[in-house]
Parts: sequence; C-alpha cells; structure tokens
Amino acid sequence: MILIIPLVPPSLNQWYAGKHWAERKRIRDEWHEAVWLAVRQKKIKPIEVFPVHITTQAYYRKGREFDTSNCFPANKLAEDGLVETGIMPNDTNKYVIASTVLCPLFKQDEDKTVIQIKHAKFFRLEEEESTTAS
Repeated sequence: MILIIPLVPPSLNQWYAGKHWAERKRIRDEWHEAVWLAVRQKKIKPIEVFPVHITTQAYYRKGREFDTSNCFPANKLAEDGLVETGIMPNDTNKYVIASTVLCPLFKQDEDKTVIQIKHAKFFRLEEEESTTAS
C-alpha cells in the first residue's frame, strides 16, 4: 500500500534543538490529518495482517540538502497517523517490525512524502557476520 501526503518531515536536527512543544503538536496534528485524508481518499481498510514494514521517502521542492536520517520523524509521524486513523491498532513491534527511511530527494516538482506499508516477516540481525561469501 502506498500513501502520498503533501508534507515533508521536520528535520530531526530541529527536533533535537528543542522545538517548542506547541510547534511539535501542530506538526503532529498536521501530519495525522494528512495521513487521515490520504487513507480516506484511497478508501483503505484497516490492515489485517501484521507485522508490517513502513518505508518513507521525502521529496523536497527546494532547500538545502541534508542526510537521510534527518528525515526519520516522517516514520514516527506516519505510524502515529496510521494508528490514529484506525488503519493499525498500534505501532508497537507486534505491528510494525521495521521502519525504513529512504534518502530524501531534492529539487522535485512538489513537497510530499511517500509512505509504503508492506507485510513483513520477523527477522533478526545476526550478531556476527559470516566469513563465507554467499
């Protein structure tokens, strides 16, 4: 499932810099409403098979380029929006097993964030790398 919302995530650096709680709430509410509208426009029904893997990618019309991890607030805002709309019952690891941020793209036609939600199987990273080539 793909959702497209007409917003880009706030910078994680801005979040760490102590963005005022009222501004964080305004951004959260704006994202939750955008997710709700995208869900309603596509007539998406609640997800029934869990866990899922959520991937986001932000598209920026303008601005200074920055690192991929700076876009991570998009995932948290998207997950919380999906829970608030009733598409997912919760965003704990029983429901969301992985959350990936793809590199942001700059000089695009419009500001937007693409959210992909896919069924995922449980996995665990190995503690040691294999010494044999696969």
